[in-house]
Amino acid sequence: MLNVIEVSAAHILLFRFYEHTRSSAYRQLAIRNTDILRMAETDKLTGLYNREKLDYVLAQLIQVKSDKNGLSVMILDIDHFKSINDQYGHLEGDRVLTSLAIELQQSMRNEDIVARWGGEEFVVVCVNASLTTAMALAQRLRANIANMTISGKHLTISVGVAQRQLDDNAESLLDRADTALYKAKRDGRNRVLAAL
Repeated sequence: MLNVIEVSAAHILLFRFYEHTRSSAYRQLAIRNTDILRMAETDKLTGLYNREKLDYVLAQLIQVKSDKNGLSVMILDIDHFKSINDQYGHLEGDRVLTSLAIELQQSMRNEDIVARWGGEEFVVVCVNASLTTAMALAQRLRANIANMTISGKHLTISVGVAQRQLDDNAESLLDRADTALYKAKRDGRNRVLAAL
């Protein structure tokens, strides 16, 4: 009879140990999954959303957003960024990108979504913003950056802005903003232009 009690007690202890170990493993797995998700949607250098996450979020917003309050995007590019990399090196260029990302996050409204689009280009999705509102935000941002020193450098940006039209998808909306950005660069840089 004593052996049955000892075996039962051992089983209970093993079961408790197993349950604790399993519970701990599930907690660790949940933490690791959260880390993996964050890494999958975040630009490693700037900490902003990456292009894949931007594409997903913008497509979702376009799909559910009514035109009542507007949805606009701005694409901005650091003017003459290549000269920073050429003159000071790529690590300094990285510091400039990181500093600009922080400035973008601090300058935009809470509901706006800021992402690194690639290279020295960033996208801001302006939720509940007409073209007029987004242009005002972009002009304010452009002026603020032109009047400050970022990572010890005087920078300017060019910005293209587009408001969602009824037939837009994420790609066409970004394409119109990108076209406006390149026109701003051709017209002399350090300016904001609206898409047609």
